[in-house]
Amino acid sequence: MPLVRPDVTDGVQVFMMIGLLLLSFILFWGGGPTHERLGFRYWQNPGAANTYLEEGNTGRFLALLSTLVLSAFPFTFAPELLVATGGEMVSPRRNLPTAARRYFYRLIFFYVGCVPTSRVSLLLCEM
Repeated sequence: MPLVRPDVTDGVQVFMMIGLLLLSFILFWGGGPTHERLGFRYWQNPGAANTYLEEGNTGRFLALLSTLVLSAFPFTFAPELLVATGGEMVSPRRNLPTAARRYFYRLIFFYVGCVPTSRVSLLLCEM
């Protein structure tokens, strides 16, 4: 017999995740002991895109290519996690397609929609 009901632990997990997100947001904007804003520190120097291995536009392209390669690794293995957790979820025939659709929307949001930059012209591909 379990010591704590599963629905209580689920509520604690949700509460802890919300609390950690709130704490990271506060620390991001300077709510820590040094009152230093952690976000936007590197947007001025070196700018939105730093060079990698080379100087100039070639270095920026190599930095973009390196970022794409490093982000492709979790992208390719994340759908396998949906299949692996399908055996643990309640009613997988109904919930697994819903989780897959949500994964796709989150993927679009995080990989495409969250591009930090200090210049709007970079997002609009204007030089």
